Amino acid sequence: MWSFTVFILINIVCLCNLIGNVRAEDFRAEVEHSTVSLQFEKGGVANIPCNISLLPLRDQVQAVIWYKGNAQHNPIPLYTFDVRDKALEDGEHWSDNKILGTRASFRYQDEPAKLVISNLKETDAGIYYCRIDFKSNPTLNFQVNVTVSVPPDKIILVDDTGEYVDKYVLGPYSEGDSFNITCIALGGRPKPNVTWWKENVIVDNVSEIATRKRVKNTLHLYNLTRENAHTTYTCQVSNNRNAPPLTSSITIDMYFQPLRAKLWGKQHILSAGNTYEISCEIIGSRPRPIISWWLDNIQLNSGKELSNSVNYTSTSFLTFKPSMDQHKKIITCKGTHPIFLNSTVEDTWKLNIYYKPFNVLTFDQAIDKNNVREGMDVMLHCNVKANPMIYTINWQYNGETIYNNLLADTIINNQTLLIKNISRVKHGNFTCTGTNLEGIGESNPIQLDIKYAPQCRPGQTKIYRTALHNRVEIRCELEANPKDVEFTWRFKYNDGNVVNLPENFITSESTSSTIYYSPSSEDDFPTLICSGKNRIGETEDMCIFHLLPLDLPEAPSNCKVTKQTESSLHVECIDEFNRGIRGEFIMEVYDAQTGKLVRNVTSKDPTFVVGELESGIGFDVDLYVLTKDGKSLVTHLPTFTLTNDYFNANLALLPSTTTLLGMLVGIVGVLILLAVIIVVTIRSRAPKSQNTSEDNGFRDSSGRYMSMRSNKLSSKTNSNDSCDSFDTET
Repeated sequence: MWSFTVFILINIVCLCNLIGNVRAEDFRAEVEHSTVSLQFEKGGVANIPCNISLLPLRDQVQAVIWYKGNAQHNPIPLYTFDVRDKALEDGEHWSDNKILGTRASFRYQDEPAKLVISNLKETDAGIYYCRIDFKSNPTLNFQVNVTVSVPPDKIILVDDTGEYVDKYVLGPYSEGDSFNITCIALGGRPKPNVTWWKENVIVDNVSEIATRKRVKNTLHLYNLTRENAHTTYTCQVSNNRNAPPLTSSITIDMYFQPLRAKLWGKQHILSAGNTYEISCEIIGSRPRPIISWWLDNIQLNSGKELSNSVNYTSTSFLTFKPSMDQHKKIITCKGTHPIFLNSTVEDTWKLNIYYKPFNVLTFDQAIDKNNVREGMDVMLHCNVKANPMIYTINWQYNGETIYNNLLADTIINNQTLLIKNISRVKHGNFTCTGTNLEGIGESNPIQLDIKYAPQCRPGQTKIYRTALHNRVEIRCELEANPKDVEFTWRFKYNDGNVVNLPENFITSESTSSTIYYSPSSEDDFPTLICSGKNRIGETEDMCIFHLLPLDLPEAPSNCKVTKQTESSLHVECIDEFNRGIRGEFIMEVYDAQTGKLVRNVTSKDPTFVVGELESGIGFDVDLYVLTKDGKSLVTHLPTFTLTNDYFNANLALLPSTTTLLGMLVGIVGVLILLAVIIVVTIRSRAPKSQNTSEDNGFRDSSGRYMSMRSNKLSSKTNSNDSCDSFDTET
């Protein structure tokens, strides 16, 4: 029984081996009679499969050997993988250095295993055989047909004339034009396929062989339209599905003539003086047209321009400030193609401009405007131009409205003004105004040039005061038209005697005349009579001027330094003779050594304080009174400022209170005595004593006092310059 069982098992094993061998033989026959075709790109990587685990019943691999071409005629292997008595990961690799070298490797771990060849060459193309040796089973062979493709070298584009196209934009073309463009592929194996595409749509896939190394495809474009502008066509060249194709693109550029022009806002009414922005649209031109603006036949300067390349629209903006003179004129907007100069479109606008009334004021033709005299009748006309029409007219004189007034000899009749018996007071500006919907328009002013005889100008100085032998300037001013006046001066003395002044004493210019006179005695103060004449007539009311003697103020008296420090002086005078006189007290402080004026103080009272002086030096103080009648004599007062050492040293030597009181009483007594002597002396002096002083001073021709100290002549105050600040008696 046991032996029978063993027999059965042995027969089963044999039967299984027989069945396995039959299946292996069938699989081997199927594999060895099939060929796999693969294509790779030159310079790329080839993965050539050889599945070492394809047997239905696994067997141990002993070696993998690669051949190229017919293995029976070329038994030299290219690459071997030896795993006899080894694990796969310990297998030995070998490569033919002359053919593959380091470019080849065998990846046994991949499914299927692969022979990897990098940096493919054209010579690597051919049929590869993979031989697999097993430990138990017979050898298994794989066959792979490897093709190495060579991509095209480059693409060139050729136009209708056979010239190479070296730019990406063709044209510009016009509507209705046709052209051809040829795409040529250079090199490549196998022969590449050349196609034309528009965006993602193929438009021409018919290529033809031009030469052994050239394949071309010609794209034909007929009767171009505006839709063809900016269209891009792309040529693709490819001979390998695994590699991206070579491409070259061209874009069609087209010129379009302008279709129409459009002025916007032609129905609007414009107001003169306002600023508007007018727009003109030129449609359909490419490139953008030349847009020009015209007012009748005069070209205007346009402003900014905007262009829309999508719908080929260009818009120009004109900043326009209309005037009344442009009413009913024609504005034209023109759009001209920059290439096709005979392609121009335009739109026009006849302007309707509203403006304020424009008035022109004129004299009546019967009036000589250059010879209008007092007592004449004057007529003025107001000529009006307006859009829209005016609805009222008004007249003005010096900005005030004039109304019909028969009592005032003013008559208004619509656009005419009549002034009867005109007088010189009507010498102001006359205007007329018109009113419409746009506003009020004012005419040009007319100022009547009314001729009249000379008259004495009111408001002149009529009373002049001066001292004996002092030269006085008397001025006479007349009002006259025309102004070329001939003056006459006469003197009327107290005894009633009237004397005409010789012309050599008179200086006249236009309506002004001046004489210079010096009284020689107390009786030599006459009344002066001024008159004049022009071609209209003579002065009826004479100009009368009175010359009166001048009483000069007394000089300040009893002046003394009441306080002195190292930097300041306090001076006071007794206002005995000038009390109540309208004038100013002046104190001038001079450096005693240099004669330079260092301070000038003005006061309404004879009390002065001056500071910021240099310490320890001497000063000469001049004091005088200045009134509208002139300048008094000068009182001189020498003094000095204290030094710091002197001031500090004397603090310790101050006397007692009793001593100070005694000294003060004595000083006051002396001062009172001196004041009495000075008062008696001044009152006893003759009037002519004013021409001299204690330091031998004198007066110049202007009557001002000047010191004999020559180093102060340039520093004294000019009394004539100071008199202008006072009112002149009239």
